[in-house]
Amino acid sequence: GGGLFSTAADVVKFAQFVLRGGVTADGKRLLSEESVRAMTSKQTAEGLAGYGFGFQVQPETFGHGGAHATNMSIDPKRGLVMVFMVQHSGWRADEGKTILPAFQKVAAEKFGKGR
Repeated sequence: GGGLFSTAADVVKFAQFVLRGGVTADGKRLLSEESVRAMTSKQTAEGLAGYGFGFQVQPETFGHGGAHATNMSIDPKRGLVMVFMVQHSGWRADEGKTILPAFQKVAAEKFGKGR
């Protein structure tokens, strides 16, 4: 854990690529629609947490969390990509659990489609 290094801008580009179904910003297909569907839909057994290939899958969103509270979330319905890049392992449990949801709520209100 904690071994990936990137920038927020690069993570956003990757997330937008996935949101577009495996197509780059200039229109080039790099992943098949079938591959993206497998990555972003639940592959785990019933009763277990939802995971695709590389993504945690929720009913409306999918994404990937990092070792020290970093998070990438993709909301296809709203056309929204949220990247929360922090490196913090020392939050008190009650404080840390409120920061990401607050960020996601504000991002959805300010930038989501249909707001």
